[in-house]
Amino acid sequence: MTSIEPPSGDSPKAAKARLKHELGSAPIVSMGDYAYVTHPILDGFPFIEPAYVTALASACADLTFPDRAKVQGVDGVITVEAMGIPLAFEFAQEVRAPLFIARKKEYKTPGEIVVRRRTAYSEANLSFNGLEEGKNYWFVDTLLSTGSTLKASMLALKLAGAKVGGSVFLVSKMEEAQALKLSQMTASPIFALLTLHVMDAAKESGGEAHGYRVRVSDGFHVRA
Repeated sequence: MTSIEPPSGDSPKAAKARLKHELGSAPIVSMGDYAYVTHPILDGFPFIEPAYVTALASACADLTFPDRAKVQGVDGVITVEAMGIPLAFEFAQEVRAPLFIARKKEYKTPGEIVVRRRTAYSEANLSFNGLEEGKNYWFVDTLLSTGSTLKASMLALKLAGAKVGGSVFLVSKMEEAQALKLSQMTASPIFALLTLHVMDAAKESGGEAHGYRVRVSDGFHVRA
C-alpha cells in the first residue's frame, strides 16, 4: 500500500491514530458483494511491522483491562488462523495468558472440537484443541465483519464446556447495534478499537459514481 507519514512513536495511542489514518485510504477489493478492505494488519500484505502490532495489541488490552495488575480469570486467549495470530499473541502477553489457535486443518486428536464457519466469501471447518471445561477464555481477532468466526468459536467453547469472558477486535465493520445483538447472543461483552464503514459510491449516487468510500471512527464497547 502507499507509504504515508504516520504519527511518530509506537505508543498505543499513536498506533491507533496511525491505523485510523491508514484505513481511511486503504485499497478495497471486491469479492462478489463483499468489499474487502486491505491493510497489512488485516491481511499481511505486503508486510507486518512487529512494533506496530505490539502497540495495537496494547491499545486493545487497554480497552478490556486498563489495569493489567488486576487482570484475573483469563485462562486463555483464542484466535483463528491466520491474521488474528500476531495480534492475539501480543494480547495474550499483555494479560499473561496462553494462546489457543483454531486451525483450518484437523489433527484428529482426542478432545479436538471441529465446527463449521461460513463467512461472507468462504466456508471452512475450524479445529480447536486444548480447551478445558470450566475455563474462561477471551476471543481476539483483527476484524469483526459478519460475526461468523466469533459464533463458530463460541460454539466450540460451548461444546468444550468452557466460558467466554469477552471478545476484542481491532476493527469492526459491524454496526454497534448489531454488535450488541451478537453480545447478547454470546452472553459476553464485545470491544472494538475502531469501526470501519465502507460505502458503495454507485448506490449512494444512483449509479453516477463508482468505487467505494471508507469512513473510520472510534470503536465501541457493548455488553449483554
